[in-house]
Amino acid sequence: MTAHRIIALTFSAAAFAFAGAAHADNGLTREQVKAELRDAQRNGDLIDYETGKKPNEVNPSAYPRQVKVAPVATAPAAVQHTAIGDFEMDLLNQRSAALLQRAEQQRQFAGKR
Repeated sequence: MTAHRIIALTFSAAAFAFAGAAHADNGLTREQVKAELRDAQRNGDLIDYETGKKPNEVNPSAYPRQVKVAPVATAPAAVQHTAIGDFEMDLLNQRSAALLQRAEQQRQFAGKR
């Protein structure tokens, strides 16, 4: 009977421990939301509910210009910028280079026969 209680208590403790993690909020903080609201007000990006237009569309000279900059691709999408990802990519590149070198050597050896 004690074994059943220990097992039941273990499962209950595990269920309570994971229940809190399931409801963790990973959204924006209150300060981040306030900062985004200030930026939207400053740039005129909030829509006027009466007209349905943004203030920066109605009076563009009153707001700073939005400069559109194309994103710069600095690395291939497959490359990860973590230490583990970089290590894995280095291993992958080394293996690929070794396979290419081995294939080239086999071609050269086959041509000498």
